[in-house]
Amino acid sequence: TQNPFRFLRRCCRVEIAAGVKTIHRMSLAILHRLAPRTLASWTSASGRIWDMPNDLLPQKVNNTWRSPRLSKRNAARVRKETLLAGLEWPFEQFTNPPAKLNGSNNSEPKGRRRHFLGEKRKLMIIEAMKEMPKRFAEYKKSLKAGRPDLSTTKGRLEDAGLR
Repeated sequence: TQNPFRFLRRCCRVEIAAGVKTIHRMSLAILHRLAPRTLASWTSASGRIWDMPNDLLPQKVNNTWRSPRLSKRNAARVRKETLLAGLEWPFEQFTNPPAKLNGSNNSEPKGRRRHFLGEKRKLMIIEAMKEMPKRFAEYKKSLKAGRPDLSTTKGRLEDAGLR
């Protein structure tokens, strides 16, 4: 019995949309340059076959998630090569998701709370100060309502605590 991967050491099998071609080891350097741009799937020198849209995503196998076959770093390398060649990268949604805008996550910013709430607090103080004369008047009125009338004898006795 021969090793089934012996063939992969000498040459590389490439799957193109039109059919299957065999490229010899001398062409592997060319294959690695062309693979991310023109092929739907390809076999690397180590014998791995990459299926681009599926290998960029994590897979759920037996109810457990497995990491993508093509790491983020290698996917970024392949993407960069493709864009530098002047071709379109059709897997943008998998390799370069839109960045989160500030405030999109519901966490407070780093730092002391007083630093990022300072402006809001100043506005609250200004609004409260506008209502202060009204609040002072209410407070004085409530003090007078609870105070005994000292102009009468009954009020003076209550004030002295004799009643």
